[in-house]
Amino acid sequence: MAHGQNGCPRCSDIGELACGKLDPSSPEAMELRRIFREKALSTVFQPIVACEDGEVIGWEALLRGPEGPLHRPLDLFHAAERHGCLVELDMLARRLALRRFADSPVGDTGQLFLNVMIDSVRAEESYETLTAGCVEALGVHVGRIVIEISELHPSPDTSAIVRAVTRFQRDGFRVALDDVGTGYNGLHLWAETRPDIIKVDRYFVDGIHACGKKRRFPQGTAARMPCRSGLSSCS
Repeated sequence: MAHGQNGCPRCSDIGELACGKLDPSSPEAMELRRIFREKALSTVFQPIVACEDGEVIGWEALLRGPEGPLHRPLDLFHAAERHGCLVELDMLARRLALRRFADSPVGDTGQLFLNVMIDSVRAEESYETLTAGCVEALGVHVGRIVIEISELHPSPDTSAIVRAVTRFQRDGFRVALDDVGTGYNGLHLWAETRPDIIKVDRYFVDGIHACGKKRRFPQGTAARMPCRSGLSSCS
Protein backbone atom coordinates (compact mmCIF):
# COMPACT_ATOMS: atom_id res chain seq x y z
CA MET A 1 0.00 0.00 0.00
CA ALA A 2 1.31 3.47 -0.84
CA HIS A 3 1.55 5.87 2.04
CA GLY A 4 1.69 9.60 2.42
CA GLN A 5 3.64 11.49 5.03
CA ASN A 6 3.80 10.05 8.56
CA GLY A 7 2.99 6.60 7.16
CA CYS A 8 -0.72 7.36 6.63
CA PRO A 9 -2.54 5.88 3.64
CA ARG A 10 -4.20 8.46 1.41
CA CYS A 11 -7.90 8.27 0.58
CA SER A 12 -7.02 7.29 -2.98
CA ASP A 13 -4.95 4.36 -1.70
CA ILE A 14 -7.85 3.13 0.44
CA GLY A 15 -10.18 3.40 -2.56
CA GLU A 16 -7.80 1.43 -4.76
CA LEU A 17 -7.63 -1.34 -2.18
CA ALA A 18 -11.41 -1.55 -2.04
CA CYS A 19 -12.01 -1.31 -5.78
CA GLY A 20 -9.64 -4.21 -6.38
CA LYS A 21 -11.99 -6.43 -4.37
CA LEU A 22 -15.24 -5.42 -6.07
CA ASP A 23 -16.94 -7.55 -8.72
CA PRO A 24 -17.71 -5.44 -11.82
CA SER A 25 -20.70 -7.65 -12.63
CA SER A 26 -22.58 -6.63 -9.47
CA PRO A 27 -24.59 -3.37 -9.55
CA GLU A 28 -24.23 -2.98 -5.79
CA ALA A 29 -20.47 -3.50 -6.03
CA MET A 30 -20.30 -0.91 -8.78
CA GLU A 31 -22.12 1.59 -6.58
CA LEU A 32 -19.59 0.88 -3.82
CA ARG A 33 -16.78 1.40 -6.34
CA ARG A 34 -18.25 4.79 -7.27
CA ILE A 35 -18.50 5.73 -3.60
CA PHE A 36 -14.84 4.87 -3.02
CA ARG A 37 -13.58 6.61 -6.16
CA GLU A 38 -15.63 9.78 -5.64
CA LYS A 39 -15.39 9.69 -1.83
CA ALA A 40 -19.18 10.06 -1.97
CA LEU A 41 -19.64 9.97 1.79
CA SER A 42 -21.04 12.70 4.00
CA THR A 43 -20.06 13.32 7.62
CA VAL A 44 -22.54 14.70 10.14
CA PHE A 45 -21.28 15.93 13.52
CA GLN A 46 -23.82 15.23 16.27
CA PRO A 47 -23.28 17.20 19.49
CA ILE A 48 -22.76 15.36 22.77
CA VAL A 49 -23.92 17.49 25.69
CA ALA A 50 -23.49 17.38 29.43
CA CYS A 51 -26.73 16.57 31.26
CA GLU A 52 -25.92 19.01 34.06
CA ASP A 53 -25.74 22.24 32.07
CA GLY A 54 -26.23 21.41 28.38
CA GLU A 55 -22.65 22.28 27.50
CA VAL A 56 -21.37 20.67 24.30
CA ILE A 57 -18.49 18.44 25.34
CA GLY A 58 -17.90 16.64 22.07
CA TRP A 59 -19.09 15.69 18.61
CA GLU A 60 -19.81 12.23 17.23
CA ALA A 61 -18.89 11.79 13.57
CA LEU A 62 -21.78 10.02 11.82
CA LEU A 63 -21.50 8.59 8.32
CA ARG A 64 -24.04 9.02 5.53
CA GLY A 65 -23.85 7.46 2.09
CA PRO A 66 -25.10 9.10 -1.13
CA GLU A 67 -28.83 9.36 -1.74
CA GLY A 68 -30.20 5.97 -2.70
CA PRO A 69 -30.23 2.43 -1.29
CA LEU A 70 -26.87 2.86 0.49
CA HIS A 71 -27.64 6.17 2.21
CA ARG A 72 -28.25 4.68 5.66
CA PRO A 73 -25.02 3.75 7.48
CA LEU A 74 -26.11 0.20 8.34
CA ASP A 75 -27.16 -0.50 4.74
CA LEU A 76 -23.83 0.88 3.53
CA PHE A 77 -21.73 -1.14 5.98
CA HIS A 78 -23.65 -4.35 5.35
CA ALA A 79 -23.17 -3.90 1.59
CA ALA A 80 -19.45 -3.35 2.10
CA GLU A 81 -19.32 -6.46 4.25
CA ARG A 82 -21.06 -8.52 1.55
CA HIS A 83 -18.43 -7.42 -0.97
CA GLY A 84 -15.38 -7.82 1.27
CA CYS A 85 -14.49 -4.16 1.74
CA LEU A 86 -15.89 -3.36 5.18
CA VAL A 87 -12.50 -2.46 6.64
CA GLU A 88 -11.67 -0.15 3.73
CA LEU A 89 -15.02 1.63 4.08
CA ASP A 90 -14.41 2.12 7.79
CA MET A 91 -10.91 3.46 7.09
CA LEU A 92 -12.16 5.92 4.46
CA ALA A 93 -15.06 7.13 6.61
CA ARG A 94 -12.71 7.67 9.54
CA ARG A 95 -10.14 9.56 7.49
CA LEU A 96 -12.76 11.83 5.92
CA ALA A 97 -14.30 12.49 9.34
CA LEU A 98 -10.94 13.54 10.79
CA ARG A 99 -10.16 15.85 7.89
CA ARG A 100 -13.64 17.42 7.92
CA PHE A 101 -13.59 17.87 11.68
CA ALA A 102 -10.28 19.71 11.44
CA ASP A 103 -11.70 22.00 8.73
CA SER A 104 -15.07 22.58 10.45
CA PRO A 105 -15.99 25.25 13.02
CA VAL A 106 -17.06 22.45 15.38
CA GLY A 107 -13.45 21.28 15.35
CA ASP A 108 -12.46 24.28 17.46
CA THR A 109 -14.04 22.88 20.62
CA GLY A 110 -14.71 19.58 22.32
CA GLN A 111 -13.71 16.02 21.58
CA LEU A 112 -14.29 14.02 18.42
CA PHE A 113 -16.02 10.67 18.93
CA LEU A 114 -14.77 8.53 16.07
CA ASN A 115 -16.59 5.25 15.36
CA VAL A 116 -14.31 2.32 14.61
CA MET A 117 -15.68 -1.11 13.68
CA ILE A 118 -14.39 -4.08 15.64
CA ASP A 119 -13.36 -5.67 12.31
CA SER A 120 -11.11 -2.66 11.68
CA VAL A 121 -9.53 -2.90 15.10
CA ARG A 122 -8.49 -6.48 14.25
CA ALA A 123 -7.26 -5.68 10.71
CA GLU A 124 -3.57 -4.81 10.54
CA GLU A 125 -3.86 -2.37 7.62
CA SER A 126 -6.55 -0.39 9.47
CA TYR A 127 -4.90 -0.72 12.86
CA GLU A 128 -1.80 1.03 11.51
CA THR A 129 -3.84 4.09 10.47
CA LEU A 130 -5.00 4.69 14.05
CA THR A 131 -1.81 6.17 15.43
CA ALA A 132 -1.15 9.57 16.99
CA GLY A 133 1.01 10.54 14.01
CA CYS A 134 -1.70 9.65 11.49
CA VAL A 135 -4.50 11.60 13.13
CA GLU A 136 -2.34 14.61 13.92
CA ALA A 137 -1.18 14.70 10.30
CA LEU A 138 -4.87 15.31 9.48
CA GLY A 139 -5.04 18.27 11.86
CA VAL A 140 -6.56 16.87 15.08
CA HIS A 141 -4.61 16.43 18.31
CA VAL A 142 -4.71 12.86 19.58
CA GLY A 143 -5.87 14.01 23.02
CA ARG A 144 -9.14 15.25 21.52
CA ILE A 145 -10.10 11.94 19.93
CA VAL A 146 -12.33 9.31 21.49
CA ILE A 147 -12.18 6.01 19.63
CA GLU A 148 -15.68 4.58 19.86
CA ILE A 149 -15.66 0.83 19.28
CA SER A 150 -18.77 -0.36 17.42
CA GLU A 151 -19.86 -3.78 16.22
CA LEU A 152 -21.96 -5.38 13.47
CA HIS A 153 -21.71 -8.96 14.71
CA PRO A 154 -20.58 -10.94 17.76
CA SER A 155 -16.83 -11.33 18.10
CA PRO A 156 -15.81 -14.70 19.56
CA ASP A 157 -12.20 -13.60 20.13
CA THR A 158 -11.75 -10.30 21.93
CA SER A 159 -8.03 -10.66 22.69
CA ALA A 160 -6.98 -8.52 19.70
CA ILE A 161 -9.49 -5.85 20.72
CA VAL A 162 -8.15 -5.79 24.27
CA ARG A 163 -4.60 -5.31 22.94
CA ALA A 164 -5.78 -2.54 20.62
CA VAL A 165 -7.58 -0.66 23.41
CA THR A 166 -4.42 -0.81 25.52
CA ARG A 167 -2.35 0.57 22.67
CA PHE A 168 -4.85 3.31 21.84
CA GLN A 169 -4.80 4.53 25.42
CA ARG A 170 -1.02 4.33 25.59
CA ASP A 171 -0.82 6.53 22.47
CA GLY A 172 -3.04 9.20 24.07
CA PHE A 173 -6.47 8.34 22.67
CA ARG A 174 -9.51 7.92 24.88
CA VAL A 175 -11.64 4.82 24.26
CA ALA A 176 -15.42 4.44 24.44
CA LEU A 177 -17.53 1.29 24.23
CA ASP A 178 -20.78 1.80 22.31
CA ASP A 179 -24.29 0.49 23.10
CA VAL A 180 -23.28 -1.19 26.34
CA GLY A 181 -26.20 -3.27 27.58
CA THR A 182 -27.49 -4.43 24.19
CA GLY A 183 -24.45 -4.88 21.94
CA TYR A 184 -22.96 -8.29 21.27
CA ASN A 185 -19.69 -7.79 23.14
CA GLY A 186 -20.15 -4.62 25.17
CA LEU A 187 -20.25 -6.09 28.68
CA HIS A 188 -17.58 -8.65 27.81
CA LEU A 189 -15.24 -5.93 26.51
CA TRP A 190 -15.98 -3.74 29.51
CA ALA A 191 -14.92 -6.60 31.76
CA GLU A 192 -11.76 -7.25 29.72
CA THR A 193 -10.64 -3.65 29.10
CA ARG A 194 -10.47 -0.38 30.98
CA PRO A 195 -12.46 2.04 28.78
CA ASP A 196 -12.55 5.77 29.45
CA ILE A 197 -16.19 6.21 28.45
CA ILE A 198 -19.19 3.90 28.46
CA LYS A 199 -22.03 4.71 26.06
CA VAL A 200 -25.07 3.08 27.60
CA ASP A 201 -27.71 1.98 25.12
CA ARG A 202 -30.58 4.45 24.78
CA TYR A 203 -33.07 1.89 26.08
CA PHE A 204 -31.63 2.26 29.58
CA VAL A 205 -31.78 6.06 29.47
CA ASP A 206 -35.22 6.79 28.04
CA GLY A 207 -37.56 7.29 31.00
CA ILE A 208 -34.85 6.43 33.53
CA HIS A 209 -36.19 9.04 35.97
CA ALA A 210 -39.40 7.03 36.31
CA CYS A 211 -38.03 3.48 36.17
CA GLY A 212 -36.06 2.07 39.06
CA LYS A 213 -35.14 -1.06 37.09
CA LYS A 214 -33.42 1.02 34.43
CA ARG A 215 -31.52 3.00 37.06
CA ARG A 216 -30.24 -0.21 38.62
CA PHE A 217 -28.57 -1.38 35.40
CA PRO A 218 -25.90 1.37 35.08
CA GLN A 219 -25.49 1.70 38.84
CA GLY A 220 -25.12 -2.01 39.53
CA THR A 221 -22.99 -2.78 36.49
CA ALA A 222 -20.60 0.12 37.06
CA ALA A 223 -20.04 -0.98 40.63
CA ARG A 224 -18.85 -4.41 39.45
CA MET A 225 -16.78 -3.55 36.40
CA PRO A 226 -13.13 -2.41 36.23
CA CYS A 227 -12.57 1.11 34.92
CA ARG A 228 -9.97 3.79 34.61
CA SER A 229 -10.10 6.71 36.99
CA GLY A 230 -12.48 9.37 35.70
CA LEU A 231 -14.72 6.94 33.82
CA SER A 232 -17.57 8.77 32.08
CA SER A 233 -20.86 7.49 30.76
CA CYS A 234 -23.24 8.83 28.14
CA SER A 235 -25.98 7.66 25.82
